[in-house]
Amino acid sequence: MTVVVMGDEALVAKFKAADAALRASERSWIGESGEIVRNEIKANIVAQGLVEDGDLLKSGRLFYATAHGITVGFGKGLTYAPALELGADMHWILASKVENLKFFWEREGMQFYGPRVLHPGNRPYRFMRNGSEAAIFPLMTMFKERLKAIFGGSI
Repeated sequence: MTVVVMGDEALVAKFKAADAALRASERSWIGESGEIVRNEIKANIVAQGLVEDGDLLKSGRLFYATAHGITVGFGKGLTYAPALELGADMHWILASKVENLKFFWEREGMQFYGPRVLHPGNRPYRFMRNGSEAAIFPLMTMFKERLKAIFGGSI
């Protein structure tokens, strides 16, 4: 083990250089962190069978890492991610932009047509929570490696 003793100025200079390196790479850290979390959330969604054939785009579920976090979009601009994440009680879905709803109801094996339908509700899937928790270890590993590269040595 090697011990290096430095004067105050040299130590301050080393920390200033490390601080500058951290600040210079901040955007890439944020981007990489977003990718790690996004990939773990995607993996959780696929593992729960919430997509067809593991194809997130085919299922209409889209995931984006943004400057403010992860955005999850479903279907044609619908925003029911919270209902899938937290679960939903039985509720009526009413036609709003057309007079009647029209869709093939797989569970019933029939074409549905009418002004409203009673949605049976769903269990909470917790894909955001589970994916975010699964991302903790890869995030810590990435941060540790970055800090080791900037400060040197072991952490």
